[in-house]
Amino acid sequence: VLEDELFRKAVLSGAILDLRGMQLGPEAIEVLARCPELQKIEVLRLDRNRIEDSGFLALTRSPNSKSLRVLEVAECCLSNRSIDGLESASFSK
Repeated sequence: VLEDELFRKAVLSGAILDLRGMQLGPEAIEVLARCPELQKIEVLRLDRNRIEDSGFLALTRSPNSKSLRVLEVAECCLSNRSIDGLESASFSK
C-alpha cells in the first residue's frame, strides 16, 4: 500500500515526518492526506517534491492534518491557489 511505503521510507522522529526530496507527486500527497497515521504528525517536511496545488489542498483540507503545526513546502510547485487555500486548512482552526 502506498501510504505504508511513504511512512516506511520517511524519516520519522517523534511527531516529525521528513519526506523532503523524495520525488513525490500530488497523487502520493493525496494518499498521505487520507492516511490516519498523519494525525500523529506535528511537523511535515515536504520540500523539493512536486506536490502541486492539488496535493497541497488535499493535505491541508484533510481532517487527518489537524495536528500539524509546521508544514514545509519549499520548491513544491505551488501557486497562489495553494496560499489562498490555507484559509480552509484543517490545522489552522
